[in-house]
Amino acid sequence: MQSAGKIKGLELLKNISEELVDKTVFDLDKNRIDEYIIEVESYGYIPKPVIFAALRFQRWLDLNPNASIQSRSEILQELYDDYNLHLIYTLHPEIRIRYYLLTCFMNHSTIVAKRLFQLASHLHHKEIDVLELEDHVHELANHEACSEEENYFLTRLIYQHVESSDYAELITQASGDRKLDLAVKVKNDQEQFFTIRPPFKPKEIAQFHDLLISYGLAAHFTDDHEFLIILSENNNIVGGTFWKWIDETTIHLEKIAIHEKFTGTRLGNILLNEMIQRIKKTSATHVTVGFLKPDFFQKYGFKTDESFAGLVKEL
Repeated sequence: MQSAGKIKGLELLKNISEELVDKTVFDLDKNRIDEYIIEVESYGYIPKPVIFAALRFQRWLDLNPNASIQSRSEILQELYDDYNLHLIYTLHPEIRIRYYLLTCFMNHSTIVAKRLFQLASHLHHKEIDVLELEDHVHELANHEACSEEENYFLTRLIYQHVESSDYAELITQASGDRKLDLAVKVKNDQEQFFTIRPPFKPKEIAQFHDLLISYGLAAHFTDDHEFLIILSENNNIVGGTFWKWIDETTIHLEKIAIHEKFTGTRLGNILLNEMIQRIKKTSATHVTVGFLKPDFFQKYGFKTDESFAGLVKEL
C-alpha cells in the first residue's frame, strides 16, 4: 500500500480478494483482506513508521504495565520524534489520531475512541481541517464519558508542544463563539508556578492594559487582537502579550510585558515561546515585531527585514 499508493494499492488488494474466494494463503483470506480494504477506504492506510512506533510502544508497555500517564506520554512523544512522524503528519494529518488510537486509546470500544475514529475519517476525506479538529476534540474532552486520563492525552493530541510533565487542560473562553484554547502551567527560574492562558473576562484584559500603561507602553486593543496572559498562583496577572493578523500568513506581535517583580526569571522567554508554539498551529508563516528590545527577540530567531518594517521570525 505504501509503495503503490492508496488508489493503486486498493486496486491490487481487490484483485487479490477476488482470487482468494474459498482460499487461505499465508493466513490471509478474503474476509481479512476485505476488512482491510474497508479500513483503508474509511481512514486511509497507516504508513510503516507509524506501525513500528506503535509496536515499540506496546512492547514497552508490556514491560511496564504500571507506568504512569506521564511516563507513557514521554515514550509516546519520544517514539513520535524518533520515527519522524511529524513529516507524515504534514501530508496526512489523520495519522496523529491513528497513532494515538494504536497507543493510548487502544480500547476502541470507548466513546472517545469511537469518536476519534470518526474524526480521523473526516480528516482523511478532507471533510474537516486541523483547526476544525480542535473544536471537535474540545467537545469530546468535555463529554461526561471522557476520563481524566483521556482528557490528558486529548490535550497532547492537538497541542504537540505540551510536554508530558506539563499541567495543561483544554478550556473554553467565555466569549460568544465559545473558542477552544489551552491553559498550561509553567515554572520560572525561581521555581515559582504560573498559568498561561487567554483572558476569560474583559476585566482581565483591563488589568493587562493597566500593566502595559504602568511601563509607559501605549496600547490600543481592538476586536482583532488575540491575547495570552500570565497569572500567578494567587491569580494575579503578572504579564501578557497581544498580537493580530496583518494578512493571511503574517502575525504582528504588538507588545509583551512582565511585571517588574518577575523580570530576570525567564518568564518573558517562557511566554514568548508559548505564543510562538500556538501560532505555529495556524496558517501563519511569519511573526513580526517592532524594534523595541531587539536583543530579546533576536535570541528567538527574529531578524531585521526591511520588507516587514521591523524584526521578523519565519515559522
